[in-house]
Amino acid sequence: MSPGLVGKAVEKTGVPSADHPVIDDRRIAEALYTATGLINPILGTLAYADPTGLKRHILAEAVHSWHPRGAFAIPGTVVTKVVDGLTWAVDAAELPGTPTWRELPVQDRADWWLNRVGTFTTALVAYPGVLGALANRLPLQDFLGFLQQAVLLCAVQREYGIHDRYRQADLLAEVLCDRHIDSARLLAAPAPADESAVSGSRLSPRGLLDAVRTLRSSYGEIVDELRKRPAPRQPWRLLSELPVIGAPADYVGERLALREAGRELLRAVEAR
Repeated sequence: MSPGLVGKAVEKTGVPSADHPVIDDRRIAEALYTATGLINPILGTLAYADPTGLKRHILAEAVHSWHPRGAFAIPGTVVTKVVDGLTWAVDAAELPGTPTWRELPVQDRADWWLNRVGTFTTALVAYPGVLGALANRLPLQDFLGFLQQAVLLCAVQREYGIHDRYRQADLLAEVLCDRHIDSARLLAAPAPADESAVSGSRLSPRGLLDAVRTLRSSYGEIVDELRKRPAPRQPWRLLSELPVIGAPADYVGERLALREAGRELLRAVEAR
């Protein structure tokens, strides 16, 4: 088998090369569990906020201060119509926290995150594609794509009632890293004796230097893990090598990859 075919096989199966040994399951569990701790509060704010009620409250306070006194007094009926119009628009958009959102089936709420939110976030992921082949030599797009999928897959898990961070981390590991792990068991076990000095080092010039060295030594491993996620396929990968049109090609490829990640997540949820 030619070296090129070997490289593609390694990329497809996730088998580590001699230069890039695989990251152990414990480190994957730590990274994904920590990520869920950052992602969930953001999603919670979006999912449980009531934008319609908030706008109504804010504008009601404004009406109270403007009407009937003041040089810039606005008739109450006009403000009421504006408030009602804004309330209707937000509710019709099916934003989280609205009455319409609560009535949506769980599959529709999951699709809302993957399709509506994914439409905008994928543009950020695909933007480096304007550099063409140069962007494909850097892990920036892989990092952004991995981050996007992790956030939106966490949002989908929440819609299906999965709020336990250990289970969220396990499902992310299965979909994004092609690993079947038990994060609760791994993180409950004592840390190995040769744990990286980064975790125990204090914030000092020497500690920062050790952290940089550790990251540099793990660079290849991290990139290998990022590339295990559902990623754009042919012909979009080939078109992404071209300058300028690489960004639109990456956008289509990343949208399809995000859709695939969503399907894999649902299969994993049903299997567990």
